[in-house]
Amino acid sequence: MKPISGLIAAVIAVLLLNNYGFFDPPIVKACEERMMRYFIAPSSYKRLGYVLSERPFSKPEIEKRYLIDDATLETLGAEAAARMKAHQNLIRTEGLSFLKKGGLDPTVHSSIIEFNIKNKDNEFVNVIVDCKYYSDDGSISGMRIYDVHPVDVDNSNLLQVTQDRPELSTEEQQRYAKPIAPYRGWLHDIWRRLVN
Repeated sequence: MKPISGLIAAVIAVLLLNNYGFFDPPIVKACEERMMRYFIAPSSYKRLGYVLSERPFSKPEIEKRYLIDDATLETLGAEAAARMKAHQNLIRTEGLSFLKKGGLDPTVHSSIIEFNIKNKDNEFVNVIVDCKYYSDDGSISGMRIYDVHPVDVDNSNLLQVTQDRPELSTEEQQRYAKPIAPYRGWLHDIWRRLVN
């Protein structure tokens, strides 16, 4: 009888953890956290489902990301600008083949999220959002809320459920700048390296 009650307790614990988003992928958590600030009625948010995918950067995406002008480089900060300049020099001298040699694997991680939420007229509407995270090396362990970019899919009512964003407090800025799920991302990164 003890093993059965232990099993039942474990199943209940897993269901509760799952219900509160414990097993959600980092990109889904980051995207939802980022969007919550914009929603008119965030408490009415109900996720219906999500689909995850990842793919390599296309050539235009690589050029857009790495071959940026000096004015934009200055806005990145000294460390990021130096890293980006090194990537630019390698692209110009060696072409795109430097990516694999340099240990880079530019990857677009994506999560299409469908959810129900109240709009400006206090009516529930379905919304579909594509959240993207651009990773230079394919990993997700460093994913921060700032790094995830939600985009409306097929004009699916996102504008009806959002408002102008309020300014971030200092505490929120610090939270947004930290990796959202470093350990979960770390496990994903190890698995990805083993499979590839």
